[in-house]
Amino acid sequence: MSALQAEIDQSSRSQLSDDPSSHLAHKEPLERYAFLIQWFIAGAERAATKGEGDVGPAAKKGKGGAKPKKAPAGGRKGDWVWEQAIPGVLKDLGKALKLKTDRIWTTTQERDTFIKCASEPSPPSARASRRP
Repeated sequence: MSALQAEIDQSSRSQLSDDPSSHLAHKEPLERYAFLIQWFIAGAERAATKGEGDVGPAAKKGKGGAKPKKAPAGGRKGDWVWEQAIPGVLKDLGKALKLKTDRIWTTTQERDTFIKCASEPSPPSARASRRP
């Protein structure tokens, strides 16, 4: 997330200049970060909605299998919790969407693709495949 923040700050500063090539230098990194954020959110949501009781692949049921390991109820110090990270992720996405994208992406289709990638946590096909 800090790398995305740095790229957004650099992109904002370059928008103040009149050099069109400085805007285009941010196109590819912002697209990559939007994809990575989308991928990260999808994975974090999937992990958060997984059963809280099962931790790790060795949690099998039945004879001979290892007993399921229980996740700590209160969480240990230093544990990362997705619900606590959501506000920061949304804040950074909001900053990315506030950029003047018409200078970076010159066509509407490219701009819409970036905005959709940054604002939709997962593509519709992935959401449909998660349903039971």
